[in-house]
Amino acid sequence: MAILMQSTNRSCNMFQSATGVFLHSCGTPESVRELLARMGISISTTTINDAISNLSQEAISETKKLGRTFLACYAYDNLDIDIKHSVPTVEKSPETLLHLTTGTLFPLNHITLEDLNCSDDLWKTSPFNHTDTRLPNVPKLTLDDLLTIHQESGDPHPSGLVRRERFNAWKFLSDLINHGPEYFRRFKRVLGDPEEVDAIPIQKTRQIPLRCLDVSPSTPAQNAEALDSFFKQTGVGDPTDDKFAAPVGNLTIPIAGDLLTGQ
Repeated sequence: MAILMQSTNRSCNMFQSATGVFLHSCGTPESVRELLARMGISISTTTINDAISNLSQEAISETKKLGRTFLACYAYDNLDIDIKHSVPTVEKSPETLLHLTTGTLFPLNHITLEDLNCSDDLWKTSPFNHTDTRLPNVPKLTLDDLLTIHQESGDPHPSGLVRRERFNAWKFLSDLINHGPEYFRRFKRVLGDPEEVDAIPIQKTRQIPLRCLDVSPSTPAQNAEALDSFFKQTGVGDPTDDKFAAPVGNLTIPIAGDLLTGQ
């Protein structure tokens, strides 16, 4: 069987390569990888290492290619891993909990650089700006202000319901038809879609994982350290520090993360 698997077509080679990368991701011992390679199930350890190096270089290039367009959003969160590699004793109780930071990068569809060219304007209205550049009497916005988006316009709806009430009614019927008694399944074809207000075209979003960091984002300083590392991975920064870095200028960079600054 091993001879057949090693000497057949390219699809078999793809199976061996995928198996080798999987063994690497699981931290499989080298002796096991070599055994599986001799059995024809996997590729050799040297080939695995070469494949990982090539994939890593391609990932770095893809990450910087997207990051330098500035049409991307960063998302990160903390990751805690408990590695129990020893038996605790009274004399020695090693710390087995690792506090890391994971991040990902995904493109902003339907967004242009002109939309993001507003860093100075945001800083002038920011409550954290305590300099003379802050504009006076800036109104404070809350989550309640989101309720004013897409206000009712025109004549009242024949149902007598406002837009939010109509959506709630549609959602109730959708749950009843899709998750309620079997009797209501017959009305699925007449349910239709919810009312569109300002529809965003549907587009599949891809994401590029960033390298995990040995940083616990529990303080503002550690959050800044994590972001600085992510920016370096994507080729964004100050050209005086890195001549290959793309300057941000007046652009804003959307970031989503669990800041954990309360600790």
